Amino acid sequence: MLDIAICDDNKEYVHLMSECINESISEMALPFKIACTVATPFKLEEYLKANSVNIFFLDINSDNKADGLELAARIREYDSTSYIIFISEFQEYAYQAFRVHPFEFIKKPASKEEIKNCLRSVYQDYIIRHGTSDSSTKLYIKSGTATYVLRKTEIILIERLLGKTIIHTPSKQVSCYNTLEYFEKMFASDEEFIRCHKSYIANRNHISEIRYNTKELIMSTGHKCCVGKKYKGDL
Repeated sequence: MLDIAICDDNKEYVHLMSECINESISEMALPFKIACTVATPFKLEEYLKANSVNIFFLDINSDNKADGLELAARIREYDSTSYIIFISEFQEYAYQAFRVHPFEFIKKPASKEEIKNCLRSVYQDYIIRHGTSDSSTKLYIKSGTATYVLRKTEIILIERLLGKTIIHTPSKQVSCYNTLEYFEKMFASDEEFIRCHKSYIANRNHISEIRYNTKELIMSTGHKCCVGKKYKGDL
């Protein structure tokens, strides 16, 4: 479970943010929870003395001071891996924010879709960096205005075509803009997935036939994909 902290001196906005985050967590079934909501950097630092937080939503400006940046800098002194997301109406601070390596900078007022996309990106990055028990069974794929939850066992193959990536399952196709290299990193510890061509990743468990003469795989669903010379040895 990843813990979230929200720091903003506008109580009404904190309430709206909390609702938006909780709804997004519920809709995407993410292993996140809001651990604390505070109005000042001082209160957040007091909380951090006895508790750990993985994701920070920080307002930069409070009482005409850039104390959100200062707080982030202090967090980075002892925590280089947490996700810092700045939410501010003052875009002029965006450049300064880079020195504390934020995960994202969102302009106020943030929409639910922006928050949802941010949380999804955090989770996908966390899976790649650390791995989770959930990552061994599910993928969360953003496609258009929807997010699809796919079990890895149902994925037949992943195809790169005309600038998009298409994930084939027995019942549907889901397209996204993530590259095959992105999925290769995600599947780095999964023996069932193999890169067989510059445009294909196949699920070993769904391969029903290997045709050497035509250099292609026949999948259990009838899908076909090519085998590239570069990848033939690994296959």
